[in-house]
This record gives sequence, structure tokens and C-alpha cells, in this order.
Amino acid sequence: MPSRGFEALAGAHNLDFQLLPATLRACGWCLEVLSTSLTLFHTDCRSRSEKRSERLHVQMADLWQTAGIAISCFLAVVARRLVRVCFREIRIWYSWSKLPHSQSPWSLAGELVPATSLKRHDFYTARTKQLGGIFGIRVGPLFEVCITDPELAAPIFKENKADLYTPLQTVFRKNEPSLFTKPSPEYYRAIRKGVAPAFNSGNLREGFGRLASLMPAVIQYIRQAGAEASVDVFNIAGHVTMDAISLSIFADAPGSASKLGQGVRPRYAELMDPAMQGVVKIMAIPWLRHLTFIPDLTRLHEEHGKMVDRLRTCNPPPASLGGHLLALKDPATGLPLTDGQLEAEMVTLFVAGYDTSTAAISWTLGLIAAHPAVQRKVAAELDSIGLKGSAERPQPRGLSWEDLSQLDYLRKVIKEALRMFTVASGGTVRTLSKPLNIGGYHLAAGMTVQVPFHGIHRNPDVWDRPDDFLTERWDEADVEYVKPASGNRAAAKSESGGVDYGSSSPDQQQALGKQADQGSKARRYMPFSYGLRSCVGQNLANLTMLTFVASLCANFQLELAPEIKDMSGIKEAAVTSLIMSPRDGMPLRCTPWA
Repeated sequence: MPSRGFEALAGAHNLDFQLLPATLRACGWCLEVLSTSLTLFHTDCRSRSEKRSERLHVQMADLWQTAGIAISCFLAVVARRLVRVCFREIRIWYSWSKLPHSQSPWSLAGELVPATSLKRHDFYTARTKQLGGIFGIRVGPLFEVCITDPELAAPIFKENKADLYTPLQTVFRKNEPSLFTKPSPEYYRAIRKGVAPAFNSGNLREGFGRLASLMPAVIQYIRQAGAEASVDVFNIAGHVTMDAISLSIFADAPGSASKLGQGVRPRYAELMDPAMQGVVKIMAIPWLRHLTFIPDLTRLHEEHGKMVDRLRTCNPPPASLGGHLLALKDPATGLPLTDGQLEAEMVTLFVAGYDTSTAAISWTLGLIAAHPAVQRKVAAELDSIGLKGSAERPQPRGLSWEDLSQLDYLRKVIKEALRMFTVASGGTVRTLSKPLNIGGYHLAAGMTVQVPFHGIHRNPDVWDRPDDFLTERWDEADVEYVKPASGNRAAAKSESGGVDYGSSSPDQQQALGKQADQGSKARRYMPFSYGLRSCVGQNLANLTMLTFVASLCANFQLELAPEIKDMSGIKEAAVTSLIMSPRDGMPLRCTPWA
């Protein structure tokens, strides 16, 4: 029955029951072929995968070998650099260890505290008196050489590298070096040569009238304050100096002197001072530069940008400093300076002139007030040319350009004031590019050498009675230069062997030998630095100081305010940040002569 039913079903579907075994065999063959094909495909894929893996392994091996070589080369370079740095530091330490130096009570910090304090000018002076004209100090891990003997310091001014000045770029113009911070001597010479004519006698004479026109407002302000009131001549000088530099750059003044009665500092100084305080800390302790806070410079840089825009649009006279700045060209490209370069150079000159002139005027007036005999001589000189006030001349005439040449004694007073209280007290810092033998000591390449001008000006081996205010010392000829050595100092110089480059060429040795033979002409007075990188605007600074001091001394008798009292008070007021200035100003009582 089942068989019959199956046949009926097969017939119903037109199927030949006899073909079923053959069909099953064909399906089996197809399955076998498919299985064989899959096996072969799997074998082929496996073979290909093995080949790919082998190739990948070879490639990875090549890659690792290349990476290993690169890493080995890098590590070799790093190791070589580390070895060179270690050897350099060992050479620096060994050279430093041979110098005279005091044993510091701070085992880790060295002399960090006194060398970076606001009284560091006194520290360098004390070390000079204790150790001589060349000595070593340790500021944390930094081994530094200080030279306060002008004969030994002469070759240092030939070095161009001054890494400690680079933080100033942050304030002047970020990532844009200026003539003050760029080590390239070609760039410096080009910029200096371009702006130097602005400070010659002819151009200064042309701008003198604008400078003298600022003084009537100052005199009127002091008269209104009254003889019993203490007026801060440091703040007054800041306003006048701000206007004077603006006049030299833009040929017009922002009217800072007219704001004397408001009792505020110049706006630019309020923006600049906090930034400079942070930068000074970095310069004093360079190995902590990433931990030192510098305030936001956005407003300061915005002010600098406005100054550039003002210079571009004010069309200053070609003879002015602004005119010369606009005419400058980059020696590398031959093109006019970009806005960034112009900003860096203008701000450098602005800041360098403002702070230094303000402090120098303050020290000069304070010293005149503290020495009545000196003030009487100044008054007599002014009276001899009809400038001093009196009962007959209650309002003396203003200063003229021709009067300046007759103020010989006042010029000596200003010189002595700058020697006693050197505004650029920290002097100059250089990094030696090659080994140097100086004063019988070998200084290794890479050493940091500082020449503190205040230390030179207070060196008892260089100046007679260096701590006394003696204007008569300037009556001698060539007083700015070192006198011929004699006695113990001459013996020490002879024994030390003077100055020479241990690894220099014969031509350099011959040139330095001539310099040693002419040691008596080494410059010992350098309030504006010395050599190629001396202050390019010192003529304008001298003119501003002479005009301001002469105008005040012609109208008023000066007396130290009770806050200062005497010379000891003036010395106590002196602090050094970037420059030496009076801590809380210079308050004086000014009594009209008439």
C-alpha cells in the first residue's frame, strides 16, 4: 500500500522513479566538488594569509629596525648633548671655583637672596670691597662672574650674547626682538645707525623749544603747592619725561605734565610697571621663569599698537626720532620695518628713556637738596646768566638753548649724581661665546658675566672716596677714565697678567695686548653703558635732565622733606628693580627764591 501510493505520487508529478539514485549520486558528486573547492579555497587563503603575514612580519621588522636606528640616533644625540652640557657646566663650575667668592650661608640657594633683592646694588658694592674687581657669586644653580674693575671689564662689552635680556621681548613685543634683545650685531648696527642722527646737536636744538615749554606748568604747580608742602619730584619728572619722549617721537605731547595736580602717575607707567616687575624676577632668576607670574599684557600691547598707529598717521618731522624710526629698514630684507618691528623698536626706546631719565632727575635734585654748599654754587651759576629768581626777578626768564653751554658746574653735579646713584645699576650681562683669560683667571665659554656699573662707580680701587658726593672730582681732566695703576693695585695687575683670550687668534691677542698697554685709558664712568651697545639716546637724556634741574633750581630753593631727612634717607630710599630708583619717590620742599 505505501509502495503503491509512492508510485502514484511520483507519476502524478511526472517523475521517473528509476532516475532517483542517479540524481542522488549527482548531488553527492556536486557536494564533493563543493567540499573540495572549499578545501582548496581555504588552503589557498591560508597560504596567502601566511605569505601576507610573512611580508607583514618582514615589513614590521624593517620598521622596527628603522625606528630602532632613529631612536638610537636620537638617544645618541641627546646623550652627546647631555655630555656636552655636563662637561660645559663642569668647566663653568671649575672656572668659577678658582675665582674669589664668599662662602654663602645658604647651601642650596647660594647668594640668591641678596643678589636678587631690591638692595642688590649694595650687595655688589660690598662684594667689590671685600673680594676685589673680579669675583664669583652663585645664584641658585647659576654660577656667575662679576667684574667691577673697568680695565678687566673692557673685553666683556665686545660680547653680543645676552640671554637674560630676552624676557623683555614679552613686554616690548611678544616674539619680536629689538635692538636691545637681538644678539645680531648687524641688525643692532643698522637700527642704531638709523636712529642716532635724531639725537645729534642740530636735531636736539630744533626740539629744545618744545621741551622747555613743558617747564612753566611744572613751576606753576610747585608754586601753588606752597613752600611747606612736600612735592614728589620723582612723579613730576615722570610726567615731564613722558611728554619729552613723546615730543621726540611724535612731535607732540599727550599732556601728561598738565595732570600734575591730579596726583596720579602717567597712565603708561601704570600699565608698564606691573609687567616689568614680573620680567625683572625672570631676569634675576631665569631658572624659575616658568613659575613666575607675569600679569596680563593685553592692555599694554594694545597701548603699544595705538602708539604705532599714531606714529604712522602723525607725520612726524624727518629730523625727529619718529621720522627716523619710520625711515628704518630691516638689514636682512632691505624693506621698511613691519608694524611688529616698529613697535618693538619704538617701545624699547620709549621705556629706556622714560624710566632712566625720571630716576636720574630725582637723584640729582635729592643730592642738591642734601648738600647746601652744592646748591649755593648751582644757584650762583644760574644767577650769573640771569636765570635765578630773586626779589628783583620774581619770575626769572625761561631757559634758552644758548644757556646750556654756560651751565658747566651743573653738568658736573649731574655727572656726580649719576656716579653716586647709577640708574642702570645692574650694568650689563653677557654670555661668553669663547673662553677668556682675564685678571689671571680662566673663564670658560658659556659663563654668565655681569658688569654692574654701580659696583664700578663705588669701587675704592677705581675712585677716591667713592661713597662721598664730590663734585670737585670732575674738575680734573679725563676723570672719566682710569688713572694709571700704582702701588698694590699696579702689582696685582702685573701679577694677574691683565686680559687676553686663551684660544683667540694672533690678531685678537695683539689687539687685546694693545688694549692692556693702554689700560690707563679704560673707561670707569659709564652711567649709559659703554661701547657699541651704549645708550643711543643719552644726549636726549642729558638735555632733559639739564633742562628740568636747571629750571627748578632757578626758581626754588630745595630742601629734603621730613620723610627723607638727610643723605642716609636718600641711600635708604634707593632700590633696584630693572633700574635704581627711589622706593617711595623723592619728596622735596621747594621755596621760591623770590
